[in-house]
Parts: sequence; structure tokens; C-alpha cells
Amino acid sequence: MILCVHLGTLGDQASIQHRLIAAAQAGFRGVELPVAAQPGALSDAGQARNLARAADGLGLSIAVLSADDRIGRDLIVDDPLQRRRGIELALCRLDLAARLRAGVLRIAPVLVGDEHDAPAHVAYSDALSRTYEALDGLGHAAAERGVTIAIDVARGRFLLSPCEAADLLDRVNSPHVGAYIDLAAVGWIGFVQDWINTLARHVTAVHAAEPPGGAPECGDAAARAGKPAGQASRRAAARQEPRHPVGTAECSDAAARRQCVGVDWPAVIAALHTVRFRGPFVCDARDDPAATCRRFTALLQTPAAAGPDAA
Repeated sequence: MILCVHLGTLGDQASIQHRLIAAAQAGFRGVELPVAAQPGALSDAGQARNLARAADGLGLSIAVLSADDRIGRDLIVDDPLQRRRGIELALCRLDLAARLRAGVLRIAPVLVGDEHDAPAHVAYSDALSRTYEALDGLGHAAAERGVTIAIDVARGRFLLSPCEAADLLDRVNSPHVGAYIDLAAVGWIGFVQDWINTLARHVTAVHAAEPPGGAPECGDAAARAGKPAGQASRRAAARQEPRHPVGTAECSDAAARRQCVGVDWPAVIAALHTVRFRGPFVCDARDDPAATCRRFTALLQTPAAAGPDAA
């Protein structure tokens, strides 16, 4: 596995270059780069190639490029012209991924952005069929560019079952279209290890918001059974008070509450070993990147994670 850090968690104001330096100094081997980080710095082909060279010089790979959120919406809407624009933008992002030497392009098809959004105006069955049609064509384009599209599952009230996601990817049947598994997102509605084992060969990248130890995703039923997370938390957010650590009863907002899920780390690592996952394992590193890197390195280097040849 390639231990990566999400660059969006390494300082909102810092340039991409400075974030790459911070990632390398912390000990990571790769990064996930969101297009939204600094769109201007990625708009020019020459600048993108220079960024790839800079990462390479630091001993890093730009392992994952996160596409614009609008792509995931545009691909499934009723308006055929807007769907066409979504395809065109996805193709542009595939080109950008190739220039950055990013092996994975992350796309999140969504019906609803968050719990406060209005009900979706797209029927679920239509969204599913349109996602298939889009991926069926984009998979060929991805193969031509040497990039794999990773669909972010269990986001936006869409692809809410590992069986449904696996069936979709089986139908697409392309080694250049797979799944991006966010532990918090899938753990909110199921067991992470079940998603990994069911998606199996389709698992292209994995994301964990918090390391084991520190302020992890809620680790047990007792913690999750505490005070309702939506009361004082929203009032605190309105007053712009500091957020409580993820996993406490006072989680401050919807995004934090979605991370309050139990992660059975031994089972997750065993599942990744079972499906022989060797792709990017992305983590967040908001507070102490070096400590986060050390925790995840130790986790991923356990015999179960290292594979059958581990000592």
C-alpha cells in the first residue's frame, strides 16, 4: 500500500508546493490532490507537469487527483446537455491526472450533497443507469491515459450498498474503473470490512479520516451511544466555537458526525490483505502530520497488512 496524505488537510492557505514539502517531511510516500486546492495552479499543462516533477523530486507521487464536486452531479442530472458537460469536464480531469502522473482520478456521483440539501430531483434508478453509461465511456478514455477512475461510494445518498456498487463496477467491467472507499462514509451505514471484501478487486483507493489512537472515529458502541451529536454541536458551530475531537459526544457538525463510526482496524487490515489491495491509502493529517504518518505506517506494516511474505 502507498501511504498518502490528503493535501487539503495540510493548511488551507499554503501553496501546493509547500504542502508537498510538508507531506514529504512528515514521511508520506504520496498525496491526494484536490482540484479545488488551487485551480489556477493546475489550469496550465506546463505547470501541472512541473508540479509532478516537483513531487517526484521530493520522493512523492501524486497518487490521487480529486475531481470537482460538480462532475458527480452533472453526470446524473436529467438535462442531457449538462450531462455532456459533465463528461467533457471529466475528460479534462483525466488529462490533468495524466499530466500530474496521478494513477487515480476520484469522482463522487451524488444525489444529495449533505443532509440539509433539498430532495434530489433525479430518480435513483435514473442516476444509477446514467452513472453506468458515463463510466462505460470514461473507462476507455481512462485506459488511454493510464489513469483509473475511482468512484467515491456511499456519498450523497447514492451507491449505499457494497453489493450495488460491486454490481455497477462488474457491469462496467474495466480495470480502469474502480471504487474509492472512505472509511467514515461506508462505516456510517455498514461495516468497512464488508465493503472491502465485497468490492474486492474493485477497491482502487482507501481514505481514513483519523489514525488509530489520538482522536479516532468513535471506537465503541458506548461512545456512539452518548449525548445526541446534533444539539449543542450546531449551536457551538454557529458561535464559531472550536470543534470537539471527532468521536466525542459533542461532535460539532454533520461532517464530524459522519466520521463518528466504529472502525475495527484488525478486520479492516485483514480485509485489505484478503483482497490484496496495494493502492493508495489516504489519510488526513490536520494536527501532527508526522505523528499521523507514524501511526498509519505502523498499522499498515503489520503482518496482516504487509501480505503473506511479511516476516
